This record gives sequence, structure tokens and C-alpha cells, in this order.
Amino acid sequence: MTAIEEFFADDGDINYKHNSNIILDELEQIEGISNNIVDKAIRWIKRKAYESKIPVFDTAIDFISLSILETILKIFDRKVETIYEGRENIFKTKPVIFAANHETEAEHLYLARACCELRDLNYPFVFLKRYNFKGIVNKKNVPIFYAKYQLFNYPLLGTIFSSTAFPVEREISSKARRSMEIGSTFLKRGSNILIYPEGTRNIEKQQKAKSGVIRLAIENKVPIVPIGHSGLYELTGGSFIPSKKGIWYCSMGEPIYYEDYYDKELSYEDLRRLIGDLMARIEQLKENSRRKIHEIKEKRFNESLKKPINEIVVNKFETLEKKPKNPFDMLYRKYVKYTSRIPVIGDYLDAFSHFFIRLSANFLVNPLTFDFKVKGKENLDQFKGAIIASNHESFFDIFFYGLKLVPKPMIDYWGYLIPGKLHDITTKTWFMMKKELAELSIISSWTLSAGGFPVARGAHDTHALEIAKALVLKGRRVVIFPQQTTFKDIDINEGKTGVIRMAIETRMPIIPMAINGSYDAMQKGILKVMIPPKGFQLQLNIGEPIYYDEYYDAILTRDLLKGLTKDLMRKIKELHEEDLNQTDPELLSDVESPIDKIIKLFGQLIRLPARQLQDSDYKLPFENVINNLTNKLGITSINKIEKKEFVKLSPIDKFLNRIRSIGEKYDITQTFDKFFYKIAKNTCELLVNNIYDFRIYGKENIPSDKQTGIIFLGVSTSNLDFVIGNCIVPEQVHFMIDAKTYKTPIVSTILKSLGFFRKTESQEDFEPLLELKQKLKNKKMVGAFIQTKNPEKIVRTIAGIVKLAIEGKPTVIIPMHIGGTETPFPPVQINVEIGRPIPIKRMKRDARYKLAEEIYSQLKELKAKTYTDRYL
Repeated sequence: MTAIEEFFADDGDINYKHNSNIILDELEQIEGISNNIVDKAIRWIKRKAYESKIPVFDTAIDFISLSILETILKIFDRKVETIYEGRENIFKTKPVIFAANHETEAEHLYLARACCELRDLNYPFVFLKRYNFKGIVNKKNVPIFYAKYQLFNYPLLGTIFSSTAFPVEREISSKARRSMEIGSTFLKRGSNILIYPEGTRNIEKQQKAKSGVIRLAIENKVPIVPIGHSGLYELTGGSFIPSKKGIWYCSMGEPIYYEDYYDKELSYEDLRRLIGDLMARIEQLKENSRRKIHEIKEKRFNESLKKPINEIVVNKFETLEKKPKNPFDMLYRKYVKYTSRIPVIGDYLDAFSHFFIRLSANFLVNPLTFDFKVKGKENLDQFKGAIIASNHESFFDIFFYGLKLVPKPMIDYWGYLIPGKLHDITTKTWFMMKKELAELSIISSWTLSAGGFPVARGAHDTHALEIAKALVLKGRRVVIFPQQTTFKDIDINEGKTGVIRMAIETRMPIIPMAINGSYDAMQKGILKVMIPPKGFQLQLNIGEPIYYDEYYDAILTRDLLKGLTKDLMRKIKELHEEDLNQTDPELLSDVESPIDKIIKLFGQLIRLPARQLQDSDYKLPFENVINNLTNKLGITSINKIEKKEFVKLSPIDKFLNRIRSIGEKYDITQTFDKFFYKIAKNTCELLVNNIYDFRIYGKENIPSDKQTGIIFLGVSTSNLDFVIGNCIVPEQVHFMIDAKTYKTPIVSTILKSLGFFRKTESQEDFEPLLELKQKLKNKKMVGAFIQTKNPEKIVRTIAGIVKLAIEGKPTVIIPMHIGGTETPFPPVQINVEIGRPIPIKRMKRDARYKLAEEIYSQLKELKAKTYTDRYL
């Protein structure tokens, strides 16, 4: 019997294979369930198929649904490498309860596939064999996983999920208990079920698990198979779609039987002890998965060290989604990769490529254009391999590093033919560069031979760090920019910790270095920089190596790494601020190459004018065109502000800002701001009141007098809470919102019009806090919604808000909860419960935390009340 025949086989027991009636009954009770015509038609067909006792239609829909889900996983599999351990444990008995940790939305599908026997479908057509839905199994083996009901509110996707998932309304204890009772029905029908004992996603330490899974196993006399997995959160960031490549490791333990407790009355203590043992086992399996991932990565990293350096770097280029695919770049990458495998000859071919790159760069960046001063190169020359941590001012930095940071024999060019003690013929200075440069045609190949390898900034690109680590261990010099991008000034708080971690893991010192002058030169435009004579001041100041011996065997906490990174950035800043023009010339390093000397002599012979063109305002032909082109390519930036704009502006944002600037010109800014506010406010109220069933309870608790600053305090489950919160009172409420949302184009302008301001991004970011205190002193209304589920973090955050309220006296805190925004799709009833105001007076730290705990208790009571009002 083929897999398709088995899937559609009728074994005479419709209840054994079809749970559609139970799932559909539950779906129809969910508020806000998708009611588009496609979903309604699918649910109607499934219902009629079950009622008519003709399961083929229901089975066909489930077959298609499972095929779609499996196809989604096949797409995800391009980035997610799945590894199982102990999978044989899931086939020892049936039915069973699978109990797993919960980190992301994507693991619903991955665990469902992991917990059933896979087999390929024997499609008769070649087309379907090529584009088939592989991995679909007999439906009765697919476990039913318990998922939060919000997933089923998404159009079409929710109906597809209903083929193998059961919706749970976790917020209502009575319905959560009913879900456990329905689980007994599934088990009696012979279906396996998958449950997350913690009840919600959790990345940090374990939360208090629910004991319902233990009671369910004992009442139905079935075992529990514990599952601990790791890796998906790092690949998805907690969302549904993987954003980068990596490993998901799933460890499955032996089934746990509870025969000693069958047909017995269990005490609360027994249940807590058993669930504690189960969670301890899940945590052990989770740690095993983490350890295995680390071991696999370590093994692969050690294997990669056996490969030639150029092959390691080319493989990184090949992983880019937008890598250049023109014939030249593709052939050049293959040339570099395969010639690097040829002993001796490959080294000389690579040396010739780098020699040619440095020679061409020497003509572009020459003594007639830049007045080089380098200090402290002896600190670098004592190492064959080194980690160089530097600031980053412009695209031209990579020219200077490639030209001046190589050993002296390479500067004099004879080192490309004769190896020495601290260099071989392929020695070059490697550097991390933004992946956007590696995606540009021709430039990609140039940077590859120059020593560059791409890094995805802001995406926690561990692969790039592994390449840097491999290069250092192979005795190469690697330049890393802790600030990741170009800035004129150095902010010691902006450094990333990767360079410190790499230094400790490789047990190599870090050589701090500062470059000064390339930013100012680049402001003139690339065309003016290229045409001599100029005499742009360029200084490279190389500090003494920093050793981290005492941390080699230490536990690397985030605070420790941040502290060491801050110290490193402080040292780089000191080097940057030192003026080498005031330094004794004998202390400066000789970095002139033979080409430099020839060019300098040529300039003297033809008596080039000593005019300092960088100070003149004249325009060269096509200057604007070339500058705009290089700006768009991300190579240069003319008149760039010292720090990138906090908000990326869309055309609409720019238009509105232009109107606001006109208002500033004619001193009518306040009128424009009020106008924008009324438009945004009225639009929000119109949408909320017409789309949702919007109800407010306890509005009388809001003080009517304007002599007090007010903080609306709540725990948010959705960004929709901020929109709803803005509609509670007619007055303007200034909400603190996360920086990511605040940066969103168009949305940012709307939020500003509504009076929103961003949250702090670091401990040193005081600007939002000062703004909040000022608004409270001006007797304004401020909204603070806490966006975390961790009770300890919630209490700490509330205590911090209480401290701000004390400084913004007189102030009251009004606790509130918004229920219903977990389901963004209308029609939904949204209830707002407003608690009694809490006057804030000066108090000590312990008293603040005690008050914070009391406020948190009130917030939980208000949350329970919103669900009571909605459902009972």
C-alpha cells in the first residue's frame, strides 16, 4: 500500500482518524476567527463531510493542508538543518503525550513533523516527483499540538492549522481546563498530542509549569515523552520564519510511565513534584541539544581550518542571497576557490592577485593625495596573526589597511616572492566589510582579493566571526570594526562585544588602532579625493597589544563583555584624539612603498602646485553625478551626519517634515502640530470605534483636574494596545514605544503626531527619561506599557517607573489592562479596565519595590476582570 493509499484508507472507525468535529466546535467559539469566504467554505465542507459519514472530503482537505504545512517546512529547511536524537523513543507506544519546551512559533510545525514517522509519497508523475510534498505521513500518526488560539485567527493559515492543531485560550482558566478534558478525547481516539507544559514561549529560565499534562497522562494511562530542543530561536528571533541558516537539534527522551499513580487520588504536592521532575528532564534534554549544537559547530569549525583560507572566505561570499551572478564575478570566485587548493602554485597565484590589488591601490591612494603618518606599527609587526580593533571613518579605510598594515616586506613588494619569519607570500590584512559591498558587481571580486569578507551587520552574523576566528588561528591579521559602520566620532558605548569574545576564545591579544582623517577627506567627494595634489591629513595610530589572559577560563557574561568592550573603545578613542603632527618624527613608522617614493619624486619633478584643493569650493565636471552614484552604492556619503538618522524617512515622512519646516519658517509650528495631531487622533478613534467592539470600564478613576501628572501603566500583549490606549481619553497621551516601531517609515511620523516618544535603548540613553519627567512636571498624561511576560522584569520596570513618577511630582499612576488585542483581526470585543489612581510620594528603594509588587497584583486582577467581562 502506498502512502497516499494509506492516508485515504478507511479503517471503518471514523472517530479514530477524524477529530474535525472537536476542532471545528472549538474554532467556532473563538472570538475574531477568520470569516472570509474561503475559510468559511473549507470549514463547512469539513463539517458536512464529518456529519455525512463520508470522510474522503475531510481527509482530502487534511491531506492538502498537511501538504501545505510540509511544503512550508521544506522552504524553511533551506535554512534550518534538522537533527534528531532519540527519535526511536516516539514509536515505542501509542498514544502518547509529547511534552516540550516552547521558544518560537515555528516549532509547532517542526515538532509535529518530528513526532511522527516520515515517509515519502509515491507520486506516479515525474512533475509531482520534482515538485512534490514529501514527508507527509498517515494522518492518524500526526500529533495534535496545542497552540494559542490567536494563530487560528489568521486568514486561511488558521484553517490549515486546524488539520493538526487544537486552539487553546490560555487566558481563561475554565477554558484551559476544558482543553485538557478534550485532550482525553483525543487520546482515547488513539491520537498523540503535543503540549507545552509552561503554557507560553520562554527563552530564559523555566517558568512555573502547569500540572495539567501530568493529570492528563495519569487519567488516560498513557506515557509522556519529554522533548528538549534548541536552535530555532536563534534562527527565527522568536518569530515564525527563519531569517538565517543554522541547526535545530531535537532531543527526545525515554517515555515516562506513571503506573504507580493510576486510579489513585493525587495530592497537589504529588502533582507539583511530578511536573517538576518532568520539567527537569525537559531542561536536561534542552541542555543536551544546546551542547550538541555547540559540538557540531566546533567540529565543523575545526574541519574548516583544514581548508585553504581563500576557500573559507569564498564560501562566505557564496552564502550571500544577492551575490553578483555576472560571468566575471562567478568565474573569479571559482578561480580563487579552486586555485587555493593547488599546493605552492596556488599560493603564488594568490600572491600575484594581491600584489596587483595593492599596486593599483597604491596609485589611487598615494602621497600626492594623502599625507600619511603612522605611529606604533612595531606593536603590530611583532605578530604574524593579530586581531586589530579599529574605528571606521569611510570606505577608503580598507585601502589604508591593505596598504599600510601588512609586514614591511609586503610594503616593499619583495615579500610576495620570498617568505619570512613573520609572513608568507600570501600574507594580507583581512577585514570585515558590510555585505552590501560584496553584493556589488566587480567591487565584490576586488574586495575578495584585497582581503575583505562580508558580515551582515545587526543580524548577529556568527559565521563572519567564525571566519575571522579561523583567519587569526591560521596566522592572519584581521581588522574588526566594533562600531560596525562609519562614524566621524567614537562613542565608547557603541562597541559590539564580538571582538572581545573572539580574542578570549582564540587566546590572542587585541591591537587597538585609530584612523583619523578619511572621514573629512570623503566629505569632499570621491572625485576630488582621487585627483592630486591634495595633501589630506591621514593618521594611523596603533596602540600596544591588550591581553586578556585572566579571562581565558572565566565565564563570559554579557556585563563582563560589555565592560571590556567599553574599555577597548575608550582606548581607541584616546588613540584617535592624539595628534600625530605633534609627535616626534623619529617615533613615526616608515610605511612608504617603492611606488610611493616614485610618485612623490614624480610630483617634485613636474612641480605640481602645492594648492590645497580640499579647501576649495570649485566643482569638477560630473562631480555631483559621481558623488550621487557612490552614495547610492554605499561607498561614500557626502555631508553625512555624524550618526545615522534615528528614523529612516519615507517620501511621505519627508513631505510632512517639509511642511513642518515651513511652519518653523513662519512661526506656526504649533498650529501645524495641533493639526497633525487632530488628524491622527480622529483617524485612530474612527478606526477603533468602527472596527472593534470597544468598551471602557472605570473611566471615572481618571482624575479630572489638570494639576497632576498621570502615568497610565499596563502590560502590553500587542502594539495595538498603544492605538487603543490613545483612544481612552480625549486628551493627548504621550506613550513610550520601542525603538524598532518608532523607526518604522510613515508610522514614525504618525506616532510623533500623536505625541509618542521612544523608549531608552541603553543604560546611557537618558534622553527619553528626561522627556518623560518633563512631561510629568508639565502635568501631561504619559502611557507606559511593559512588553514582557517575565514577572521579575515587570516588577523591576514598574519600580523604575515609580522612581520616575517621584521625580516628576506630583504624579499618580493609573493601572490598566486592555483585553482583546491579542487577536488583531476584527470583529473583536476590546475591553479596557482602568484601576484606581495610586498617588506617588517620595519613598526608599525597598518601598518602591513593594509598591511595584502591589501594582503588578492589581494589573493581574484587571487582566482577569477584562476576560470575565468579555466571556462571562
